[in-house]
Amino acid sequence: MTHFWLRTMTITFCGLGLLMAVMVIIGIGLAEEDEIVFSSHHGYGIHRMALTRGLTAPMIVTKSSVSQPDWSPDGEHIAYVDNSASQMILYLADRDGQNTQQLTKLPSSSDYDPKWSPDGRFIVYSTSTTRARQAPVIMLTLFDIRNQTRQPLITTNIFREHMLDWSPDASQIAFVLYSQERANSDIYSIDVNTGAIHTLVSTPNNDEYPVWSPDGTQLAFMSGGIQRGVYVLDTDTQRTTLLYNVSGVLYPSDWTQDSRFLYLSSAFNIYRLDVATCRQNPGSCTPELLIKDGGDARRKPHPP
Repeated sequence: MTHFWLRTMTITFCGLGLLMAVMVIIGIGLAEEDEIVFSSHHGYGIHRMALTRGLTAPMIVTKSSVSQPDWSPDGEHIAYVDNSASQMILYLADRDGQNTQQLTKLPSSSDYDPKWSPDGRFIVYSTSTTRARQAPVIMLTLFDIRNQTRQPLITTNIFREHMLDWSPDASQIAFVLYSQERANSDIYSIDVNTGAIHTLVSTPNNDEYPVWSPDGTQLAFMSGGIQRGVYVLDTDTQRTTLLYNVSGVLYPSDWTQDSRFLYLSSAFNIYRLDVATCRQNPGSCTPELLIKDGGDARRKPHPP
Protein backbone atom coordinates (compact mmCIF):
# COMPACT_ATOMS: atom_id res chain seq x y z
CA MET A 1 0.00 0.00 0.00
CA THR A 2 2.81 2.37 0.89
CA HIS A 3 4.59 1.69 -2.41
CA PHE A 4 1.35 2.33 -4.28
CA TRP A 5 0.87 5.70 -2.47
CA LEU A 6 4.42 6.79 -3.18
CA ARG A 7 4.09 5.80 -6.82
CA THR A 8 0.81 7.70 -7.12
CA MET A 9 2.29 10.84 -5.55
CA THR A 10 5.34 10.62 -7.83
CA ILE A 11 3.15 10.39 -10.90
CA THR A 12 1.05 13.31 -9.63
CA PHE A 13 4.05 15.58 -9.01
CA CYS A 14 5.60 14.65 -12.34
CA GLY A 15 2.31 15.44 -14.01
CA LEU A 16 2.12 18.84 -12.35
CA GLY A 17 5.70 19.60 -13.35
CA LEU A 18 4.98 18.58 -16.94
CA LEU A 19 1.82 20.70 -16.94
CA MET A 20 3.73 23.78 -15.74
CA ALA A 21 6.42 23.19 -18.38
CA VAL A 22 3.77 22.91 -21.09
CA MET A 23 2.13 26.14 -19.84
CA VAL A 24 5.41 27.99 -20.17
CA ILE A 25 6.12 26.52 -23.62
CA ILE A 26 2.73 27.43 -25.06
CA GLY A 27 2.84 30.88 -23.47
CA ILE A 28 0.36 30.55 -20.60
CA GLY A 29 2.09 32.71 -17.99
CA LEU A 30 1.99 32.09 -14.27
CA ALA A 31 1.00 34.94 -11.95
CA GLU A 32 3.61 37.69 -11.74
CA GLU A 33 4.94 37.93 -8.20
CA ASP A 34 5.65 41.36 -6.72
CA GLU A 35 9.31 41.91 -5.84
CA ILE A 36 11.21 44.78 -4.31
CA VAL A 37 14.89 45.63 -4.26
CA PHE A 38 16.35 47.29 -1.18
CA SER A 39 19.61 48.14 0.56
CA SER A 40 20.72 46.47 3.78
CA HIS A 41 21.94 48.80 6.50
CA HIS A 42 23.60 46.10 8.57
CA GLY A 43 25.30 43.59 6.31
CA TYR A 44 25.88 45.95 3.37
CA GLY A 45 24.80 45.01 -0.13
CA ILE A 46 21.64 45.13 -2.25
CA HIS A 47 18.92 42.51 -1.73
CA ARG A 48 15.65 41.49 -3.35
CA MET A 49 12.45 40.14 -1.76
CA ALA A 50 9.66 38.11 -3.34
CA LEU A 51 6.65 39.39 -1.42
CA THR A 52 4.18 36.54 -1.98
CA ARG A 53 6.60 33.89 -0.73
CA GLY A 54 8.42 36.19 1.68
CA LEU A 55 11.81 35.12 0.30
CA THR A 56 14.86 37.38 0.46
CA ALA A 57 18.08 36.91 -1.54
CA PRO A 58 21.24 39.02 -2.04
CA MET A 59 21.81 40.70 -5.40
CA ILE A 60 24.89 42.88 -4.94
CA VAL A 61 27.29 41.41 -2.39
CA THR A 62 30.03 43.83 -1.38
CA LYS A 63 31.96 45.09 1.61
CA SER A 64 31.37 48.62 0.38
CA SER A 65 28.52 50.84 1.50
CA VAL A 66 25.90 50.74 -1.27
CA SER A 67 22.39 52.17 -1.35
CA GLN A 68 19.56 53.67 -3.43
CA PRO A 69 18.98 50.74 -5.82
CA ASP A 70 16.53 51.07 -8.69
CA TRP A 71 15.31 48.32 -11.03
CA SER A 72 15.34 48.78 -14.79
CA PRO A 73 11.88 48.54 -16.41
CA ASP A 74 12.66 45.12 -17.89
CA GLY A 75 13.93 43.82 -14.54
CA GLU A 76 17.31 42.86 -15.99
CA HIS A 77 19.54 45.53 -14.41
CA ILE A 78 20.04 47.45 -11.17
CA ALA A 79 21.35 50.99 -10.82
CA TYR A 80 22.75 51.85 -7.40
CA VAL A 81 25.08 54.14 -5.47
CA ASP A 82 28.45 53.22 -3.96
CA ASN A 83 29.29 55.72 -1.24
CA SER A 84 32.22 53.92 0.36
CA ALA A 85 34.79 56.40 -0.98
CA SER A 86 34.96 60.14 -0.45
CA GLN A 87 32.31 60.61 -3.14
CA MET A 88 29.12 58.87 -4.25
CA ILE A 89 29.43 56.96 -7.54
CA LEU A 90 26.72 55.40 -9.70
CA TYR A 91 27.02 51.77 -10.81
CA LEU A 92 25.04 49.46 -13.05
CA ALA A 93 24.83 45.67 -12.64
CA ASP A 94 22.86 42.73 -13.99
CA ARG A 95 20.07 41.44 -11.77
CA ASP A 96 22.35 38.63 -10.56
CA GLY A 97 24.95 41.16 -9.44
CA GLN A 98 27.36 40.40 -12.30
CA ASN A 99 28.81 42.64 -15.04
CA THR A 100 29.18 45.68 -12.80
CA GLN A 101 29.70 48.90 -14.74
CA GLN A 102 30.76 52.23 -13.28
CA LEU A 103 28.61 55.00 -14.74
CA THR A 104 30.00 58.13 -13.09
CA LYS A 105 33.08 59.46 -11.34
CA LEU A 106 33.83 63.12 -11.90
CA PRO A 107 36.34 65.13 -9.85
CA SER A 108 34.80 67.00 -6.91
CA SER A 109 31.35 65.56 -7.67
CA SER A 110 29.01 63.04 -6.10
CA ASP A 111 26.14 61.36 -7.97
CA TYR A 112 23.15 59.80 -6.25
CA ASP A 113 19.40 59.03 -6.31
CA PRO A 114 19.36 57.20 -9.69
CA LYS A 115 15.94 56.57 -11.23
CA TRP A 116 15.27 54.64 -14.47
CA SER A 117 12.85 56.12 -16.97
CA PRO A 118 9.81 53.87 -17.55
CA ASP A 119 10.87 53.31 -21.17
CA GLY A 120 14.37 52.22 -20.10
CA ARG A 121 16.15 54.87 -22.18
CA PHE A 122 17.53 57.06 -19.40
CA ILE A 123 18.65 57.22 -15.79
CA VAL A 124 18.11 60.56 -14.07
CA TYR A 125 20.18 61.36 -11.00
CA SER A 126 21.38 64.21 -8.81
CA THR A 127 24.90 65.58 -9.09
CA SER A 128 26.50 67.54 -6.26
CA THR A 129 29.57 69.53 -7.24
CA THR A 130 31.86 71.01 -4.61
CA ARG A 131 33.73 74.20 -5.34
CA ALA A 132 36.35 75.89 -3.17
CA ARG A 133 34.89 78.22 -0.55
CA GLN A 134 31.38 77.87 -1.96
CA ALA A 135 28.31 75.83 -1.12
CA PRO A 136 27.80 72.69 -3.21
CA VAL A 137 25.75 73.03 -6.39
CA ILE A 138 23.26 70.23 -6.98
CA MET A 139 21.81 69.65 -10.44
CA LEU A 140 19.67 67.12 -12.29
CA THR A 141 21.54 65.00 -14.83
CA LEU A 142 20.10 62.72 -17.51
CA PHE A 143 22.18 59.69 -18.52
CA ASP A 144 21.44 58.12 -21.93
CA ILE A 145 21.83 54.35 -21.57
CA ARG A 146 22.30 53.64 -25.28
CA ASN A 147 24.70 56.45 -26.12
CA GLN A 148 26.42 56.60 -22.72
CA THR A 149 26.09 60.41 -22.70
CA ARG A 150 25.11 62.88 -19.97
CA GLN A 151 22.88 65.92 -20.23
CA PRO A 152 22.24 68.43 -17.40
CA LEU A 153 18.54 69.19 -17.02
CA ILE A 154 18.69 71.93 -14.41
CA THR A 155 21.71 73.92 -13.26
CA THR A 156 21.34 76.63 -10.65
CA ASN A 157 23.19 78.10 -7.69
CA ILE A 158 19.99 79.05 -5.86
CA PHE A 159 18.13 75.79 -5.44
CA ARG A 160 19.11 72.24 -4.69
CA GLU A 161 17.44 69.48 -6.71
CA HIS A 162 17.10 66.00 -5.26
CA MET A 163 14.57 63.26 -4.46
CA LEU A 164 13.53 62.24 -7.96
CA ASP A 165 10.83 60.15 -9.62
CA TRP A 166 9.56 59.67 -13.19
CA SER A 167 5.95 59.97 -14.24
CA PRO A 168 4.64 56.64 -15.63
CA ASP A 169 4.54 58.01 -19.21
CA ALA A 170 8.22 59.10 -18.96
CA SER A 171 7.35 62.69 -19.89
CA GLN A 172 7.89 64.30 -16.47
CA ILE A 173 10.38 64.05 -13.61
CA ALA A 174 9.25 65.03 -10.13
CA PHE A 175 11.94 66.58 -7.95
CA VAL A 176 12.42 68.65 -4.82
CA LEU A 177 13.74 72.20 -4.88
CA TYR A 178 15.24 73.45 -1.65
CA SER A 179 15.60 77.22 -1.37
CA GLN A 180 18.29 78.41 1.00
CA GLU A 181 16.73 81.86 0.95
CA ARG A 182 13.30 80.60 2.06
CA ALA A 183 14.68 77.66 4.07
CA ASN A 184 11.94 75.52 2.59
CA SER A 185 11.49 72.79 0.00
CA ASP A 186 8.69 72.24 -2.54
CA ILE A 187 7.95 69.59 -5.16
CA TYR A 188 8.11 70.42 -8.87
CA SER A 189 8.11 68.57 -12.18
CA ILE A 190 10.18 69.16 -15.28
CA ASP A 191 9.02 68.29 -18.79
CA VAL A 192 11.79 66.13 -20.25
CA ASN A 193 11.18 67.35 -23.80
CA THR A 194 10.60 71.08 -23.28
CA GLY A 195 12.35 71.74 -19.97
CA ALA A 196 9.25 73.52 -18.62
CA ILE A 197 8.98 73.43 -14.82
CA HIS A 198 5.64 73.19 -12.99
CA THR A 199 4.74 73.29 -9.30
CA LEU A 200 3.25 70.05 -7.97
CA VAL A 201 3.20 70.62 -4.20
CA SER A 202 3.96 73.84 -2.32
CA THR A 203 3.10 74.29 1.36
CA PRO A 204 4.65 76.31 4.21
CA ASN A 205 6.31 73.06 5.32
CA ASN A 206 9.08 71.00 3.74
CA ASP A 207 7.57 68.91 0.93
CA GLU A 208 9.81 66.00 -0.02
CA TYR A 209 10.11 62.42 -1.39
CA PRO A 210 7.66 62.53 -4.33
CA VAL A 211 6.65 59.14 -5.78
CA TRP A 212 4.22 58.75 -8.68
CA SER A 213 1.79 55.83 -8.64
CA PRO A 214 2.14 53.41 -11.61
CA ASP A 215 -1.29 54.40 -12.94
CA GLY A 216 -0.33 58.08 -12.82
CA THR A 217 -3.36 59.16 -10.77
CA GLN A 218 -1.58 59.80 -7.47
CA LEU A 219 1.60 61.42 -6.20
CA ALA A 220 2.71 60.38 -2.71
CA PHE A 221 5.02 62.63 -0.73
CA MET A 222 6.12 63.56 2.78
CA SER A 223 5.40 66.98 4.26
CA GLY A 224 5.92 68.71 7.57
CA GLY A 225 8.38 70.16 10.01
CA ILE A 226 8.84 68.57 13.42
CA GLN A 227 5.57 66.69 12.91
CA ARG A 228 5.55 65.00 9.52
CA GLY A 229 3.00 63.10 7.52
CA VAL A 230 2.74 60.98 4.39
CA TYR A 231 0.28 62.53 1.94
CA VAL A 232 -1.12 61.67 -1.46
CA LEU A 233 -2.00 64.16 -4.19
CA ASP A 234 -4.81 63.30 -6.63
CA THR A 235 -3.32 64.41 -9.96
CA ASP A 236 -6.76 65.06 -11.51
CA THR A 237 -8.49 67.00 -8.72
CA GLN A 238 -5.28 68.36 -7.10
CA ARG A 239 -6.73 67.36 -3.74
CA THR A 240 -4.25 66.37 -1.03
CA THR A 241 -5.08 63.73 1.60
CA LEU A 242 -3.15 62.83 4.75
CA LEU A 243 -2.47 59.09 4.89
CA TYR A 244 -0.21 58.57 7.87
CA ASN A 245 1.34 60.66 10.65
CA VAL A 246 5.05 59.91 10.70
CA SER A 247 7.13 59.52 13.83
CA GLY A 248 10.81 59.87 12.98
CA VAL A 249 12.02 59.59 9.40
CA LEU A 250 9.69 57.38 7.35
CA TYR A 251 9.25 58.37 3.72
CA PRO A 252 7.42 57.02 0.64
CA SER A 253 9.89 55.22 -1.64
CA ASP A 254 7.62 53.46 -4.16
CA TRP A 255 4.20 51.93 -4.91
CA THR A 256 3.04 48.41 -5.59
CA GLN A 257 2.37 47.69 -9.26
CA ASP A 258 -1.42 47.92 -8.80
CA SER A 259 -1.14 51.38 -7.15
CA ARG A 260 -2.92 50.04 -4.07
CA PHE A 261 -0.10 50.02 -1.52
CA LEU A 262 2.70 52.44 -0.78
CA TYR A 263 6.15 51.32 0.34
CA LEU A 264 7.56 53.39 3.19
CA SER A 265 11.27 53.30 3.99
CA SER A 266 13.20 54.50 7.01
CA ALA A 267 16.82 54.32 8.11
CA PHE A 268 16.19 50.82 9.47
CA ASN A 269 12.93 49.27 8.22
CA ILE A 270 10.56 48.97 5.26
CA TYR A 271 6.77 49.12 5.60
CA ARG A 272 3.71 48.76 3.36
CA LEU A 273 0.72 51.10 3.64
CA ASP A 274 -2.78 50.41 2.29
CA VAL A 275 -3.62 53.69 0.54
CA ALA A 276 -7.36 53.05 0.09
CA THR A 277 -7.82 52.20 3.76
CA CYS A 278 -5.82 55.23 4.84
CA ARG A 279 -7.92 57.50 2.60
CA GLN A 280 -10.99 56.36 4.54
CA ASN A 281 -9.24 56.82 7.89
CA PRO A 282 -6.84 59.72 7.38
CA GLY A 283 -3.94 59.75 9.83
CA SER A 284 -5.21 56.78 11.85
CA CYS A 285 -4.07 53.74 9.85
CA THR A 286 -0.97 51.66 10.62
CA PRO A 287 1.60 50.44 8.07
CA GLU A 288 2.63 46.79 7.88
CA LEU A 289 6.26 45.97 8.68
CA LEU A 290 7.83 44.11 5.74
CA ILE A 291 11.58 44.12 6.30
CA LYS A 292 13.81 44.86 9.27
CA ASP A 293 17.27 46.27 8.59
CA GLY A 294 16.45 47.58 5.13
CA GLY A 295 15.67 50.77 3.25
CA ASP A 296 15.35 52.43 -0.17
CA ALA A 297 12.62 49.97 -1.26
CA ARG A 298 11.84 49.99 -5.00
CA ARG A 299 9.50 47.64 -6.83
CA LYS A 300 10.38 45.41 -9.75
CA PRO A 301 8.26 46.60 -12.71
CA HIS A 302 5.99 44.02 -14.29
CA PRO A 303 6.43 43.40 -18.01
CA PRO A 304 3.76 45.11 -20.16
